[in-house]
Amino acid sequence: ETAFNLGVNFFDTSPLYGDGHSENLIGETFKKVRNKVIFVTKVGYKDFTGLQDFSPSYIKSSLNKSLKRLKTDYVDIYQLHDIPIDLLNNSEEISDTLQDLKKEGKIRFLGISTKSQEDSIKILDKNHFDCMQINFNLIDQRAIENGLFKKCKENNVAIIGRTPLCFGFLTGKYNKDTIFHKDDHRNRWSTEQINLWASALKMFIKELKNFHDQSNTQLALRFCLSFPEISTTIPGMLIEQHVIENVSSSKLGGFTSEVIQEFKKINSQKDFFIKK
Repeated sequence: ETAFNLGVNFFDTSPLYGDGHSENLIGETFKKVRNKVIFVTKVGYKDFTGLQDFSPSYIKSSLNKSLKRLKTDYVDIYQLHDIPIDLLNNSEEISDTLQDLKKEGKIRFLGISTKSQEDSIKILDKNHFDCMQINFNLIDQRAIENGLFKKCKENNVAIIGRTPLCFGFLTGKYNKDTIFHKDDHRNRWSTEQINLWASALKMFIKELKNFHDQSNTQLALRFCLSFPEISTTIPGMLIEQHVIENVSSSKLGGFTSEVIQEFKKINSQKDFFIKK
C-alpha cells in the first residue's frame, strides 16, 4: 500500500514466490484499484526443485490459478519463467497457447524472464515478446556490453531490470560473515563470491563526489534508471522503509552521462563473477 501511495504501479510476482502467497498478497491489496496497477506474473516452475512444465495444459492451468489468487480476470504481462531456449524454438504449441490466451483477454502482453544474457539475444532472433526480464545492475552490465540493449531497442522489446541490488549485496548490508536463513538461495554462492559482491559498491563510488547524502540502495537503483532501454527495475521490498528508500531513488533521477561512463569503465576493469 505504501508503494502504491508513493506512485509505484508495477508489481512483478510468480506462483513460485511463496508458493502462491505473493500473488495472494498482491491480489488482496489491490483488488479495489486493479485498473491502476500492472500485474506481472510468470509460468514454468512447478516447485523449488527446479522442475518445469511449459505444456499447453500447464500454462492454462497455472494462469487460471494465478488469476484467482490475484483476484482479477487478466494479467498485464505474462512471462515464461526461464524457459530452455531449445524448447521455446522447437515448440509452436507454447506460442500458440499464449496467443490464444491473449485473444481471450486473459493476457495483455507477453514477456519472458531469461536465465542468461546469451539466451536473451538468441530469443530475440526467432521470437517476439513485448518485454524481456534480465539481470542488470552496477555489477552486471553485460546487457550493454553484448548488445542486448541495442537489440531490444531495435525490436521494440521493453526491458524489465531484475536484481538491481544484486541480491541485496549492493546495499552494503551483507558480507562474507552474514548468516542467511538455511533456505536462502544466497547460501549457494561461495564466500569469495559473496565477499566480492559485498565490496563492489565501494569500487564504484570511491572516485565520485556529491553522493554522500544518498544511500547505497539509491545509488544502485539510480544507475539502473539512467538507461532509457530500462522500462522499469524491480527491487524487492519487505518493509515500508525499503519502499520509501526505493521510491526516493526514482525521484532523484538518473546519473549524468559522465558518471555512467565512469561506472562502465570501472565495471570493464573488474570481473565480478567467480568462475566455478
